[in-house]
Amino acid sequence: MNNFKYQKGFTLIELLVVIAIIGVLASIVLASLSSARTKANVTKAKMDMNQIVKAITIAQGESGNYLLSITESGCSVCVGYVAGTDARNTLDTDAFYIRWTQAISNIETATNGLMVGVSKITRDPWGSPYGLDENEGESGGCGYDLLLSFGPDGIRSTSDDISSAKIPHIKCP
Repeated sequence: MNNFKYQKGFTLIELLVVIAIIGVLASIVLASLSSARTKANVTKAKMDMNQIVKAITIAQGESGNYLLSITESGCSVCVGYVAGTDARNTLDTDAFYIRWTQAISNIETATNGLMVGVSKITRDPWGSPYGLDENEGESGGCGYDLLLSFGPDGIRSTSDDISSAKIPHIKCP
């Protein structure tokens, strides 16, 4: 008499099929979550940059000065950042980070209390300091200032960089 004939349960093949299906579904969910996280970080970087641009505009209006006079930086991204390197590895003691934090602090101060907290925006969502290039007097006069995030890869001048809208100079026509 065979006692195994009437036992109920799953076969090894059935269990492996179920595990494989769960694995495929989990990978699909993780891929979509990764995409959503990237989009959320891009949106956060753009929102941070919009706040900074608003602070710059207010600071220029309150002080009546060009951005270069407010930040006393010239170009935070031009000093200390080595082209082609990953800015996510920038230390708080690096010249690039120090110039950025001084520039954003000076911008907040120049708003006369209208943009409190903007100086806390020190790094983009991926960990790189934001870059600021004040372009006063370059290219024969009224250029635009540039605020940028190096994007997810942390490297400047690649396709994933995020730049602000052009920041006009207050005294340009």
